[in-house]
Amino acid sequence: MQTKYRIANFKILLLSMLGMAILVLVLIYFAQKFSYTVNQTYFLIFGLSLLTFMMFYINLKFSKLVSFNIVNNNINILESNKNTEIKGSDVIDYNFYLLTHKTMGHLLRINTKNKEYIYWIVWVSLQKITEEETSNIKELQKDVSEVLRAKKIKKGVDYCIVFFSWLPFILLALGLLTLLFGLFYVFSL
Repeated sequence: MQTKYRIANFKILLLSMLGMAILVLVLIYFAQKFSYTVNQTYFLIFGLSLLTFMMFYINLKFSKLVSFNIVNNNINILESNKNTEIKGSDVIDYNFYLLTHKTMGHLLRINTKNKEYIYWIVWVSLQKITEEETSNIKELQKDVSEVLRAKKIKKGVDYCIVFFSWLPFILLALGLLTLLFGLFYVFSL
């Protein structure tokens, strides 16, 4: 039995984030129509919760379960309807790393002579991260590094992806700083 990994779809994630931003603006527009702030709060909580569940469901629906099979210095990626073979001799560089936080998953980027493959490996069971999944990913990371020795290079794409994975935490910190400075300003008047 081959180990299955869940691969998130970048295009769907970006499209759902764009759609979510538009729907949040629409939600805010309609929230302004309420005259009582309590009703606005209920409306916003319900609407944002619904949008979050929709985004989660859409991203889960378009994610795929794949298997990585490493044979004779080749990496075979088996999906339900297609098989992608990456020859070790065709690989120019690669990188395999953990994104910001353990719950965000890992990223495998393989740059070949013909194409660049980027796989965002998330957790198969989204309810709980198991020790088996963690050990499977570490084993995959070890196997890929054995096949692609001395080709591990961190490029600008990797730095951009890591920055964007840190972006929610940066925005949270900026929001908290803005709140603290706002409170300090209000209480100093």
